[in-house]
Amino acid sequence: MRMYISLLILFSPVFSSAQTTDEYPAKQIPFLMQEYAGEIPSTENLGGSYSEFVSSFEFTGPKIDASWEFLGPSVQPIEKPAKNALPNYSLGRGNGTGRINYLLLDPYVPHRVFACSPSGGLFVSKDDGLNWEVAGTDALPISGVASIAVDKKDPDRWWICTGDGDDNFMFSDGVWRTENAGKSWENLNGVTDSTSIPVSVLNWEYTRSCEIVSHPKRRKKLFYSSNKGLYACKNGTRSPEYIQWQKQLDGFIYDFEFLPWKKKHMIASGDHIYFSKNYGKKWKMLPDPELQNKDHKFIRISPEFSPVDKQHIYAVVTSRKEWGTREIGAATLQKFNLKTEKWTVIRNLKLRMNNVVPSRARAFAISPIDSTLILCANVQPVYRSTDGGLNFEGIDSKQMHDDVHHLVFDDNGKTVWASHDGGVSISFDAGLTWEDRSNGIGAANVFGVDVAQTEKLQLLYGGYDTGGNLLLDEKWYHVCFGDGFQNLIHDENPDWMISTRQNGGLVKAVSDGVFENRISTSESKTAWHTWYKSDPFNPNTVFLAGTKLMRSTDFGDSWESILDASQFENMYWTYTLTPSEFHEDVLYSYLLPESGMGHRIARTFNANAGVDDVKWELVQEFPIDQWVTGIQPHPTDPKQFYLAFGIFNKKDKLWHFDGENYKDITYNLGYAIPDAMITDQETGALYLGTTHGVFILDKESKAWIQLDGLPGTFIRSLVINYATGKLVAGSYGRGIWQADLIRP
Repeated sequence: MRMYISLLILFSPVFSSAQTTDEYPAKQIPFLMQEYAGEIPSTENLGGSYSEFVSSFEFTGPKIDASWEFLGPSVQPIEKPAKNALPNYSLGRGNGTGRINYLLLDPYVPHRVFACSPSGGLFVSKDDGLNWEVAGTDALPISGVASIAVDKKDPDRWWICTGDGDDNFMFSDGVWRTENAGKSWENLNGVTDSTSIPVSVLNWEYTRSCEIVSHPKRRKKLFYSSNKGLYACKNGTRSPEYIQWQKQLDGFIYDFEFLPWKKKHMIASGDHIYFSKNYGKKWKMLPDPELQNKDHKFIRISPEFSPVDKQHIYAVVTSRKEWGTREIGAATLQKFNLKTEKWTVIRNLKLRMNNVVPSRARAFAISPIDSTLILCANVQPVYRSTDGGLNFEGIDSKQMHDDVHHLVFDDNGKTVWASHDGGVSISFDAGLTWEDRSNGIGAANVFGVDVAQTEKLQLLYGGYDTGGNLLLDEKWYHVCFGDGFQNLIHDENPDWMISTRQNGGLVKAVSDGVFENRISTSESKTAWHTWYKSDPFNPNTVFLAGTKLMRSTDFGDSWESILDASQFENMYWTYTLTPSEFHEDVLYSYLLPESGMGHRIARTFNANAGVDDVKWELVQEFPIDQWVTGIQPHPTDPKQFYLAFGIFNKKDKLWHFDGENYKDITYNLGYAIPDAMITDQETGALYLGTTHGVFILDKESKAWIQLDGLPGTFIRSLVINYATGKLVAGSYGRGIWQADLIRP
């Protein structure tokens, strides 16, 4: 008897590999992701400044060294084709290890390449991408890396900026430096308000770090771009206490480039484009390019150059109505004449193409030996022009993972690198054919995980952008296309498994790990993140959330409704559900209205009764009006449970309901935001997965103890393998980890 609880509620930014839109409103999107719906969260009762929140990632409370073991994946999973899980159109497009947003071909060390994962960290290859290793960022409070720069004279000195400036899936705590190739790091944000980069501000509009650059001629001079502007540091090799940053430009600055033929000339761009002729001492704003849609307010201008055309700056000009909208927006390819200072529109990149979107505007490259050879991409495929951008032809769309973020030409003009939501690819013929180069990149963005209750490790997880993935007989397999979420492995027969993609796309395997049986639940409409759980007392019984809460007694083959959310006033969704692993027939469900707050929990004590006999009741209203990220039943009393809220507060986000009243048990958790809970059935110990790692509750001292040793990524799911005594954690950015359970 066992189950797991995976409690992230997260919504997709624009254009995942299987993009869809949830049908309930922006106000119900969790705090972390509200900005994607165009809504800035209220600062009321947030309990402190964002600067405190960022600094809290280095947890200073009690810790236990948990000796975490990385389980993977760090190799591209092998595809297991099945028409209902991996249809023909998806082959070659969905199997990968995780999102890479930025690539740097080391200009000073031959064969060395850096890959930046905005949630997983920095990876380095010393053999042109054949093999990768983690470059030390697991030790940072926030592991995600937006970009990297290297020292021209010292190959072991690197600068990085953390976070995710493109899609905002990870917070940033600014700029870090290593002097020993990632073995140790120092923070270089500055020590005084007037000479620091604004990593955090009191109004909670948090910083998006975009790029860090070391000047190729004046290597000690650093430039840092962000949504708070462009900053420069004159001596990036000094001790951290002497680092001083000076603001050079206002606005949202994404990209920073040096003109290849005159290194003292520089371009900084974002919502506008700026030009400096003197190493950044003075800047001139160039005329704005023409916008295809003048109503668009969110603009990103992404420049590229070719040394064989010194007269022009080329740029992909992308725009949307707002930062947070999901619509494709508009994109044009344009060029700017440095002498006449006039823009020329070359073509619309949406016409007969899949467009370039602002969050992937670096998926644009020009050959350094032929300015007529231009590549650009968004989802699939890579488009290729040989006439300066007038016409583009799409290459075979099944050569790399969906959602291309960065395209980079090598100096030879033939080799091209691509980063995407599945890792890294390389082309040796200027973009016509591509090979995977992801071996060693363990950057999976994990949602739901389940394990077989066996001593032999069998694991099934759902990954953002990478669908369902199965570890079986020590090999990784890609088994379901799209955005992967919850997963089930039957407790008694591990050959039986259920995987899922967005909006209720359930598929089932009964042998050989092939998910060929499609599960239909047409009576209920599910959300983008599909929630389902098995009954801990009868593994053949599965519960599925949606507009109706569905029950299957034959592991997904047939379904019946046991709760219509609309039976309760103003309610529309049964969004998540939690069966009790301690009390048979007890089932909790998190109910949502069509709009606004007013969420509630419904509960039944006879979940396995006849359809018409299942009785539901509403539990007492929440102690605070915030988004719930988890419900965990109590081990001794079916009327008691633990409740988690996805907020930054230093209090009020973890509660114990004793059957009559709510008691705040946040204790010393600080600013850690809870995403997952699970209780050890043998000891009753409560584990918590958060933005700050995994914790266990010490009930006697009323304190949360951190299980130290995980990378600085968010923990989205927890599951216990009782056969091995292991706690398994799914992280958002660094794959899956396990450690021994804490037992007396």
